[in-house]
Amino acid sequence: MVKFMVMIKKADGAWQGLGAHGFVVPPRIGEYVTFDDENGTGLAYRVKAVFHPLDPATYAGDLVLEYVSTDLDLRSGL
Repeated sequence: MVKFMVMIKKADGAWQGLGAHGFVVPPRIGEYVTFDDENGTGLAYRVKAVFHPLDPATYAGDLVLEYVSTDLDLRSGL
């Protein structure tokens, strides 16, 4: 498991830190990541940037995500 510190840009443009999250494989720019909100609705985010630390660190780096839509709407449009 690869752990990143996750930061999201919400639909209203505000930034929110989600803390550390583990991934089976490191997400890459352009891929989608989904998280459930407090109501259990899946929200889809596009990976905008991946920042890797130069020196060894506890986490693989920072993962910057931008809100796209709900998970259901994203999958329905594919």
